[in-house]
Amino acid sequence: MAAEAPRRDWENAAARLLERLAARSADGIAALLRPAPPAARRSGPAIRLGSVAAPPGLEGAVLRRATVHAMRAARIEISRGDEAGHLLAATVSLGPVRRGQRRLRVEWRLDDAAGRRIGALVQENPVAVETLAADWPTLARLIARAAVDELGGLLARAGARAAKPPVDGPPRRP
Repeated sequence: MAAEAPRRDWENAAARLLERLAARSADGIAALLRPAPPAARRSGPAIRLGSVAAPPGLEGAVLRRATVHAMRAARIEISRGDEAGHLLAATVSLGPVRRGQRRLRVEWRLDDAAGRRIGALVQENPVAVETLAADWPTLARLIARAAVDELGGLLARAGARAAKPPVDGPPRRP
């Protein structure tokens, strides 16, 4: 409901007008301030986060922690043991310095419990050398969020493949 009043009432700022507008707006403001209900956990097997290998100067542990945080925010169940249905691991590499930048490449691999590849993600961009040196934690958070967003698609495709019945040869004609 819009809070409307004649212009002269606004110019005079009548107390009754302000009380009336506040009363009409209170429910809408209260709804905005209420915390959102917790999101449902994503269904499917838990994911164990494996190694995050990185070159000297970039700590793999920083990207690993950022990925755990992004997975939790996305409501992806994280396993700490070998019982996970999937394993996610990453390898970070850096290209040579060119014009004050290095090519940063992160390769993510998602495997099922048997070690079969479900899918892979590759993130690759030129990054200023200063950013890598001074702000790796912030960059790691951005990388992790983007990877986790894509991880949902990999998991959905893996679920769709698993749901298809196996084919034992060419289709038979009736």
